Amino acid sequence: MQKVPGKLILWITISLLSLAADQQFTYHIDISNQHPVVKEAVILTMEFNQTEIGKTVRFSFQPQKSDRYRMQFLEADDNRDFKGRSHIIMKYAIFPLQAAKIDIPLNITLQVASKEELKKFVTGSADELMYLRTENKSYPLPPLKLDVSPLPQGTEVVGDYRLDFTAENNQTGAGKQINVVYTLSGRGYRPDIATLLPPLKGVNTFLATEQFHDKLFHKIIFRYALLSDQNFTIPQVQIPAYSPKKRSQYLLATDKIQVAVYPLSQTRSEKPSLLLQINWRSVRTYADYLLIFLSGFLFYKLIYLIHKQYKKDLSGTERFLHKVKDAKTAKALLQILIASRDPSFHEEIREIEKHIYQNSDISIREIKNKIKNKCLIKESFF
Repeated sequence: MQKVPGKLILWITISLLSLAADQQFTYHIDISNQHPVVKEAVILTMEFNQTEIGKTVRFSFQPQKSDRYRMQFLEADDNRDFKGRSHIIMKYAIFPLQAAKIDIPLNITLQVASKEELKKFVTGSADELMYLRTENKSYPLPPLKLDVSPLPQGTEVVGDYRLDFTAENNQTGAGKQINVVYTLSGRGYRPDIATLLPPLKGVNTFLATEQFHDKLFHKIIFRYALLSDQNFTIPQVQIPAYSPKKRSQYLLATDKIQVAVYPLSQTRSEKPSLLLQINWRSVRTYADYLLIFLSGFLFYKLIYLIHKQYKKDLSGTERFLHKVKDAKTAKALLQILIASRDPSFHEEIREIEKHIYQNSDISIREIKNKIKNKCLIKESFF
């Protein structure tokens, strides 16, 4: 007997169960891979369609937290047809954290509000914004079943990454720093690496890191300042990695570098005084760090004052964007959007309401970026 693919069985099960959802909505669920490795991004796509006419329906999905997997929101496309029925497509990345058979429960909540209640919520005072009355009902969906395989032993990074390396030179004077920069970037599971270089004998090491994370894209910059009075070697860096896309291991690596440190010339015709015995090179080095810090702080204060003065002469759109930028909480941002009475922010208002009233996970920074982009698009047309 020919075996029926597991993905087809999941689709058939979901299609049959969707008929029992009180005729209020239908849905379809799809996953990119049922047999991932640990920390591989499995893309979950959920599509929900409102079938009932005459009510305002919103779909709320809250992933269940677990130490066996992690879920990352990717995107959502929400719109309504000419009859006012809601249609939404949500995408999440699921990262399994254990090599085992994992069941992931799914649950969708319907928030149903009458048109009269919604009108009262939108046009009411600020004190009434917290009391939008909805009828909420949860529907369990078929759980996702993942058969997770282990990673090759020693794997530190999962995804498609690259490691770039730059050094300003390979020679310096005694007590003078040499700057080295490593950049780890790519798509996949977020790397958890605190440092790349081990302790180096006879070398003072200073490290500063910069990180940028956007859904599946990650970038970490390791900036090293190395100081020594003797020759030393910057060792080769090796990071074992695994690409789920290619189903293969690979190695992120850099070459080692020999650094020549030249001593400072000094005439010793007589015993140096106590003042000369002070390690002025070290003092100067730390003074340089202090000056860099102070100059950065003063520059920040100057920019702040200029920015504060500039805000006095802003246009209406610019004042609105500054209010959005300065909003510290989701509720404050919601009040700003509602007060604007701009229908183009319907999607953002809905996302914030879901966060406030249903505790859904959102990124305030991403919502602010969407609002900014919409304002810029409007200004380009008028």
